[in-house]
Amino acid sequence: MLKAFQAVAVVGSEVDKLCDRVLALDVAVNGGTTVSDKEFIVTTELLMRKLLEQIYTWSIISLNDQA
Repeated sequence: MLKAFQAVAVVGSEVDKLCDRVLALDVAVNGGTTVSDKEFIVTTELLMRKLLEQIYTWSIISLNDQA
């Protein structure tokens, strides 16, 4: 169970790093800098992967609680 909570914490810290990336994109776009579509696509894809990791981890925790 401890491993599962540690995994959640790790993914959470990775999401925090991606949040910094999103904020940097926001500042760039609002500052008038042209940002490629690829940056938005890659960032969105990374966030979706982290979301799936969190869902998977929480489902494992839930299953362990039921057992």
